[in-house]
Amino acid sequence: MYPAADLLAVKKPVLITDQLAAPADFLVFRTVTTHLKENKQNRCIVLSTFNDVPRWKAIASKSALNVDQLIAAGLLKFVDILFHVQPGASTLRPLLDLVQTFANDTSATTSHLLVVFDAISTLEWLGFNTTEPGRLSRALSSFCRKSSASLLLRYHILDREVIDDTFSLLQQLAAYRVEVRPLSSGKSGAVSGEICIHLGPLHDETLTTIEPDKTFQYRLTDFSATFFTKGTGATVL
Repeated sequence: MYPAADLLAVKKPVLITDQLAAPADFLVFRTVTTHLKENKQNRCIVLSTFNDVPRWKAIASKSALNVDQLIAAGLLKFVDILFHVQPGASTLRPLLDLVQTFANDTSATTSHLLVVFDAISTLEWLGFNTTEPGRLSRALSSFCRKSSASLLLRYHILDREVIDDTFSLLQQLAAYRVEVRPLSSGKSGAVSGEICIHLGPLHDETLTTIEPDKTFQYRLTDFSATFFTKGTGATVL
């Protein structure tokens, strides 16, 4: 139910939204590993405020991916945002420059680049200018469109009833929004949460594998997740 390869194939921005009670780390990991496994020349750069490389290594190994080898080959790069810009900085432009440098540093012109901006809300919480994450998202969207690259944005929602300026902008940029949310009935040992894919303004009408607004449920395992139709418990992916 989460065809990451299909979503990325349209080469338009995909927005993942989650909540504190249902973090979408597993979808970010799944998207990146699927992308890198699909073609050995595919490349990915991840912008994050978390130094979580050991966890990436553990999860990637379950998919027969060696993170150290991918980094050494120039196919995967992790960018610690706080190493390059600090709270109070007037601009996040250095991050865009890093993405552009990584994108251009390759002789594999046929490779498909995935850019992951996994820290939009975190930057706002850390005290960065609240307009800068949105500006960087827009700049990354423009760059990826011109470069035929895919862009994955993640935004943490604190209140589903409140649509702030950043969230509104991200929705306008996205071809698809993948919503991850906790169960409305509360926690369950068999179900970790729900997931639903919504069409965005830039969605590709030729992509028929996506069932918009259909709710699925998921259960997290140690290094992955299983998905099933709501109310069935039958694994579909």
